[in-house]
Amino acid sequence: MAANQNQPPTLGSLDFLEIKNSLINYLKTQNIIKDYNYEGSVIRTLIDLLAYNTFYYAYYTNMVASEMFLDSAQKIESIISLVKPLGYTVTGKKSARATIYLSGLLNVPNNIIPKHSIFYGVNNDGLSYTFRSLKDVDIVDSQCEIEIVESKEFVYDTNAIQSIDINTQKYFISNRDIDLSTLTVEVKLNGESDFTTWRLSGNIGAPSDIDQKIYFVERTINGYVIQFGVQNALGISLTSNDLVKITYAVSSGLDGNDIFVFRSSVLFGTGNFNLSINEVSSGGLDEPDINTVKFLAPKWFSAQDRAVTKNDYVSLIMEAGYANDNQNFAVYGGEEIYPPKYGRVFISINETNQTVIDNLINYLKTKSVITVFPEYVKPIQVDVNMRYAFRYDNPNASASERQQILNQVKAYVQSNYLLVNKFNINVKASTIANDVNEKFLESKIFLNEDDFTFFSKKTILPSDGEITLNLQNEIDVNIVDEIPLTTAFTDNQNRTIILYLRTNYTTDRSRFVDIVAKDSFSNADITGYFGKVQIRTGVILIPSIAKTAYTLTVPFSKKYFTSTNNNLISLYQTGVEII
Repeated sequence: MAANQNQPPTLGSLDFLEIKNSLINYLKTQNIIKDYNYEGSVIRTLIDLLAYNTFYYAYYTNMVASEMFLDSAQKIESIISLVKPLGYTVTGKKSARATIYLSGLLNVPNNIIPKHSIFYGVNNDGLSYTFRSLKDVDIVDSQCEIEIVESKEFVYDTNAIQSIDINTQKYFISNRDIDLSTLTVEVKLNGESDFTTWRLSGNIGAPSDIDQKIYFVERTINGYVIQFGVQNALGISLTSNDLVKITYAVSSGLDGNDIFVFRSSVLFGTGNFNLSINEVSSGGLDEPDINTVKFLAPKWFSAQDRAVTKNDYVSLIMEAGYANDNQNFAVYGGEEIYPPKYGRVFISINETNQTVIDNLINYLKTKSVITVFPEYVKPIQVDVNMRYAFRYDNPNASASERQQILNQVKAYVQSNYLLVNKFNINVKASTIANDVNEKFLESKIFLNEDDFTFFSKKTILPSDGEITLNLQNEIDVNIVDEIPLTTAFTDNQNRTIILYLRTNYTTDRSRFVDIVAKDSFSNADITGYFGKVQIRTGVILIPSIAKTAYTLTVPFSKKYFTSTNNNLISLYQTGVEII
């Protein structure tokens, strides 16, 4: 008997047509039904069913396998389950917040605005949202500043012990919309005289938490679980004789953002007080970004609820809700600045509210190891300008057509690459050029990275004092050259000067070079110390010498730029042209 030469269907394909053709090719190789018309007979329907069934289960199996791993999971339910072993809690909605100012407060009882005071905000569509204060606020000189939090519902469970499973020490919250940052747990243990606020432990715990007044929070598919201490574990166990009060806000998420009109629900005291606000409400989120959770969870686990490395601080800041992504803040070590300051970690954030800044630094201090001290550094605003030219291969185009093409390219770059006030930026001319060429391929446009130039531009005020910039970009200056760094300004000796960078054959670009000052009228060199520059890295130091404002301009030699440290970057396009 001859050996069976039939070949099995090709394995590994996830495409429906490829699966179907593989089945047909297989059937044509065997002897039983090899002469059927597989394109027009009834057996075509059976093959379609087999191919669909194979395709369906291949897709389903692939999807299930993807949801088993943190890197590839896409469903929030899978993410919640996968990060549990890492001790990370996936937060749900976050409430929008705003800071309001009350003035003219007269004869207010106890001179305090009590916590949970209600305020109403109205957005541009006329929709009203409820905001509440979360703590008592003292009135000083008939005025005060209050942070308020949006909450479409505020839950006060003053008899929570009745809902706690004493055996498992668990309290279930069947609402996915709560803002965890507003959760408060107060307990009066049997024998105590008053309630105390218990502390949320950082999901990992420590030996020092044994028999302490702490609780844990765990996210579930349908809500949250508050876990108190169980036998032989961290925290204190509750009994049915204890009293527990649990409060939290139910959030509207994104809908609570961008509200700037507020009013109070009650009259505080006897005066007609004023209510004002500097910025619209912000910070509301519907769900955390899945990619952010994937980024934070492993770092949270490695940090073990304390900060040692730079990544530890990054994950703590984002997990605590002070920033949604790492372009809104910067963290860098003391060894990364000049001169170095070892034992320091510096935090810069795009935030103007001093209370928020103070809260952030105080929070980080509680997480820092004893040898590292976190310190806030005010952001340095740096404008980066981008010039470029592109070729338009249409010699018969009219002037209006060329202008239209120019406007289209500028608009595309504007919407996709320009930015305002961002940290940790990396922009490459090659990336922009390749994108524009692909986008406008049919328009016969060609943009080359060599046709780009980048330069930083910053206005310096006398009040800025000493200037330290770390641009992390090599300065564009020839081997023998002299380029102006500033516009003319009056120095502290009443001289009108311009600062220059001067190089020659002996200049070491990796070391600091003294800045040269010239009289703006006679162009003669002026003796003195006016700062120094490190050409290779773009570090610029200028002492406090200015009595009038000036503009500092630094050209980059590379066709890209990277922001570091506390540089708050804005990127603009200037001088765009067709060549």
